[in-house]
Amino acid sequence: MKPTRISNHGRRGGWMNVDLLVAIALVMLAVLPLAYGLVGERRLLDAELRHAALVELLDGELEVLIAGDWSTRPEGESDIPLTGAGAANLAAGRCVLVKADHHLRLEWRSAKRGGAVSVSKEAIAR
Repeated sequence: MKPTRISNHGRRGGWMNVDLLVAIALVMLAVLPLAYGLVGERRLLDAELRHAALVELLDGELEVLIAGDWSTRPEGESDIPLTGAGAANLAAGRCVLVKADHHLRLEWRSAKRGGAVSVSKEAIAR
């Protein structure tokens, strides 16, 4: 009778699986925080884009008011509808014109309290 030789290939395969598992865990530990950071960056960029669009809309509306529309508006506060392509992307709120003689103040008042963005522009109409 001849003795049979037992192969060690089965034992080595288990170590390869453990190495593969450790490598995948290291990659996940490196990639998941980066992905989470990119999501935060995306939210910040969206907020900055909305703020820039709001500033541009207020600038345009203030130019229209200074060009002559200010004289038709009543003294005190009055709502102004914002029109334009960027107005659809704004958060809930309203645009208010505060008129005192020739002093004009156009401001965005957000419907949310707290961390919401508020922007105002002022000018003197002559």
